[in-house]
Amino acid sequence: GLLHLTDGGSLINGNNLSGAEAGTGTINQTGGTLRVSDGGKFYLSGYSNAGAGTYNLNGGTLEIGGSGSLMGRYNNSTSEYAFNLGGGTIKAIDSALVTSVDMSLTPGTTSTIDTNGVGATFSGNITSPGEHQVDFGGSKLTKTGAGTLTLVNGIRTLDTFAVEGGTVRQESGTTTAVELMAGTANGNTGAYELTGGTLTI
Repeated sequence: GLLHLTDGGSLINGNNLSGAEAGTGTINQTGGTLRVSDGGKFYLSGYSNAGAGTYNLNGGTLEIGGSGSLMGRYNNSTSEYAFNLGGGTIKAIDSALVTSVDMSLTPGTTSTIDTNGVGATFSGNITSPGEHQVDFGGSKLTKTGAGTLTLVNGIRTLDTFAVEGGTVRQESGTTTAVELMAGTANGNTGAYELTGGTLTI
């Protein structure tokens, strides 16, 4: 199925009322498509400490693009949020996705970032246990699609990181991976470019 947020609408995961009683929100996506377009905004948590939120992308696809469309906190608050990648896909649409949200990878799962020819820039932290390859119980993050995924700032601790299409360009920040694969499988043309920061394998 499809849930489409458009025309400047907002999806706020958690309480968005200032001074309200504390409440939490959780979105569990195991399939289908959540599409955010045409000025829509997806906030992973609500207002201040009353609006903690969790988004578990365990399957299906989050289609989203542009700058300011995927935000950790509503109204620049201090609320807590968690974005857990456990087997789903983030697909950039319409224009390059620019986001600073932090993400966590679930052990034993493979998640995908599809730049879809429009590109994406991630400046948040991306974390996993950073101890095992995916074949031995670790997580796998796969970059697919034409275009460039640009990594700036942030700390990325990965198990298996595979670039199967387009380019991953690290301009700053720190990336540590147990296993890094770029264009290694049949038909894959992925490339990893290190122009700044630190890469440790």
